Amino acid sequence: MHFLFFYLFFNFYVITLKRNGVSRSQGFRGNVPVVTGQSSA
Repeated sequence: MHFLFFYLFFNFYVITLKRNGVSRSQGFRGNVPVVTGQSSA
């Protein structure tokens, strides 16, 4: 369940980054710790 939720959320975030034109590398490095923290909490 957690993995599936994380996967869906990550895909949604990547799509949002593409729409905003933000580099995937920046979004990936910057957001992974945040998403992990929210999932743990």
